[in-house]
Amino acid sequence: MESLKQNLKQYPYCDPFSTHIPSREVFPTEASVSAAAALDPEGPVLSILNPFHTHVFRRGTSKLTPLDDSEQPQPLPEISFEDGNMTFIEKIYPSGRSAAYLVEFESTRYFLKVFRDRDLDEEEDPEVEFEVNPEDKGRSMLRFRKEKAAYEALIHSGACDRGVVPKCHGWFTLTREHVLECGRLTQDNHEDPEYEIKEANSRLMEEHGTDAWQYLKHSILDDRRKPKGLLLEYLPHAKVLSQSEENLTVTQIADIAKKALEGLHIVHKSHVLHGTAREENLLVLQDGSIKWVDFGAAKCRTEKFWKYRPTRSRMLHELARGWNMFFVLLEVRQIF
Repeated sequence: MESLKQNLKQYPYCDPFSTHIPSREVFPTEASVSAAAALDPEGPVLSILNPFHTHVFRRGTSKLTPLDDSEQPQPLPEISFEDGNMTFIEKIYPSGRSAAYLVEFESTRYFLKVFRDRDLDEEEDPEVEFEVNPEDKGRSMLRFRKEKAAYEALIHSGACDRGVVPKCHGWFTLTREHVLECGRLTQDNHEDPEYEIKEANSRLMEEHGTDAWQYLKHSILDDRRKPKGLLLEYLPHAKVLSQSEENLTVTQIADIAKKALEGLHIVHKSHVLHGTAREENLLVLQDGSIKWVDFGAAKCRTEKFWKYRPTRSRMLHELARGWNMFFVLLEVRQIF
């Protein structure tokens, strides 16, 4: 137990999965689920079995030293696109606070994630300090800044090259033509993209609630509001774990759990706290590999303008929550 405490004190620079823990599984497995069945169902089963649960090691983690200073990564490159050089092929998910599209540039396909410049009721001052509750889905530009900073740190540390997160090729400001292309796909190829702006605003709100096109369209009407885009690696046939778990066996889930937790550790070594390390943000590829996605709520050591920055304790909490998530998936899969 003491060796694990010492190991956790050095997290994320040590390998938390290399320590032998008597009577505990480092990764969620069928054996850990079976062990849970022998415990008091009214008791705190997960806190007992989870080797990274900080409550179990409260004395060992309450006085953790600060993380090492992070080397400032290189800025994410800004890409220059001329109208017509990028082809919008398909909408992937057009609703929500950001939109995603399959695009093609120079015969290569990419995943384009689009963020509106700011909420319509925000101040026009670009220097305003935006620090919101992680549960707040608003402030799309803050999400863009967070995701951009996260990928800068992940590229710098080599996490993208190691395959646990998608590769990010850069960012750019969408032009009017880009936005109209987004609108064309969002409207199921309506002949006139601007028609929705002028005539169908109320219908879109009624049908889609917070549809991303509602925000993108304002960049056409107001030159001060320019949506930003992140150009990411396109992963064909990848499936979100939350949408595919019912078709997975216990053995497959256990294998995904191992890869995902190791991948989350690599993200943490990059001094990045994911912020929403959940099933819906984990992609499973055809070859069985995984990638963590959606860093819109991430926090990085290198960014000074965020109130809450990554700490050892917060990273251990996120790792422990990830372990619990996969344990529950295994438990449910065994029962059903």
